[in-house]
Amino acid sequence: MSIYGSIKEMIREGLFPSDGRCIFCKKLLLFEPNPFCDSCLEKIPWIGQKTCKKCGKEEVIEDTGLCTDCIHWEHQYEQGITLFTYIGNGKKIIQEIKFDGNKKLAQWTGKKVGQKLKKQNWQQKIQTIVPVPLHENRRRERGFNQSEEIAKGISSILSISMLKNSLIRVKDTPHQTGLMRNQRQENIKKAFQIVDIESVQDKKVLLVDDVYTTGATIDSCAKTLKQAGAKQVYFAVLAIGKSRIE
Repeated sequence: MSIYGSIKEMIREGLFPSDGRCIFCKKLLLFEPNPFCDSCLEKIPWIGQKTCKKCGKEEVIEDTGLCTDCIHWEHQYEQGITLFTYIGNGKKIIQEIKFDGNKKLAQWTGKKVGQKLKKQNWQQKIQTIVPVPLHENRRRERGFNQSEEIAKGISSILSISMLKNSLIRVKDTPHQTGLMRNQRQENIKKAFQIVDIESVQDKKVLLVDDVYTTGATIDSCAKTLKQAGAKQVYFAVLAIGKSRIE
């Protein structure tokens, strides 16, 4: 983040605290534990109870227990969960975190994910948390890694340490928006690398990211972790897209 951007963020936070008004409607929040008013909180497309047993998408085909994507495609991870669908206000939350630099919101949603993880049977297997890394160019441009901020929230709830620098991004990939599955897979190929093998060897790892679209990024990270000796890889994201068979 540039000096100008940092000053702008300080002024904005001083005049209009990010936790002082509802992020969506800007209604003043008094003694509210959430960054949204009750009305806007209800409009977030939260994931319900009936979900894909593999990726956590709120789509299940008949008696398979899987969504359309997970029926057709093999994944490198064991299982995953998400908070909401990547539509409407769910998409706005991601934009607020990613492009408006709202770290407080990232950590708040991370805590929500942590609370949801506590209800999963496989959560007790997790030994370490690994945020999906940004390339140094993208991190310099954005000023922070949103996945790290989300992971901080999860870590605070589960009391599990986060590994920030074991998994790195060595390929500065173009933005994935609008790409088909095969294009995303090609785009992300050999993008990640483990620099501290001992930190993940024989471990059961929780990968953390902001959005799951086709799963290409999570799969690439999971494959890299397993090649380095990780025993199992699970994931947690804030938002997940609809099934896309291509």
